[in-house]
Amino acid sequence: ETGPANGWLLDGFPRTPGQVQALETMFLVPNKVIILEVPDDVLLARVLGRRMDPETGQIYHVDLNPVPEGEDKEAIEARLITREDDTEEKFTKRIAAYKENSQAVRDAYGDAKVLDGNRAPDDISADISLYLQA
Repeated sequence: ETGPANGWLLDGFPRTPGQVQALETMFLVPNKVIILEVPDDVLLARVLGRRMDPETGQIYHVDLNPVPEGEDKEAIEARLITREDDTEEKFTKRIAAYKENSQAVRDAYGDAKVLDGNRAPDDISADISLYLQA
């Protein structure tokens, strides 16, 4: 449940100055903002290695989160697909748009907490939890 007592989370939003303004128009101004910084080459490798099981919706990664060992492993691997937007061409367009807008979004949330997102997920999660509890 979200609301004043529990807060709310926006993942990957706002991405543009117009989206920042739209939130402000609706009187939705976050009191904490987190920016995860990850090198472009790492992001690209994450995107290009991502696979989805169309039957379950489960997301895997060929290197970082492969299908676990088990009796269904071969069947799952055989049906994995690459999402339409997980291409280098589309990544290049998305990262260019991000870079075009990111400074304006950072300026809007000058007190944003910037974290290194190129670490173990548990370490990132721990840092986020500490920041949110502060």
